[in-house]
Amino acid sequence: MVGTVNSSPYKGYNTGASQVNHSIEVSFNKAFTSNLASATKLLGSRFNNQQPLGAQPVGPTLYPNSSAAVTLGGGYINFPGYSATSPGNAIPFGGPQNFIQVGEDLAWSRASTSSPSAATSEYQGQSRLRRL
Repeated sequence: MVGTVNSSPYKGYNTGASQVNHSIEVSFNKAFTSNLASATKLLGSRFNNQQPLGAQPVGPTLYPNSSAAVTLGGGYINFPGYSATSPGNAIPFGGPQNFIQVGEDLAWSRASTSSPSAATSEYQGQSRLRRL
């Protein structure tokens, strides 16, 4: 989609975006006895957001003001470059983000109590990679 992240009046500076996400969850339950049960959960997600450059190479963008866009006669003053109205915004941006979660629940109940006793262990891992 051309121009969805950055739309420029100058040729070759329009920047599109793409997003592809995948997720999976698997769980296993096991009753060892009438008093002891286990549940295992595996969760994996991959988020891939890409905001590549347009046809023009990376170069400095000139701004009439260092903190905000400037208008003149109701329109923005734009110079050639990426993100002409938002100083400090950077593209290209994106890359895959991987998320893994593993959880283990162990429940034990006694006949004399109505609520079970439980132990939980969980692992979470996340990576954020940036490719230019």
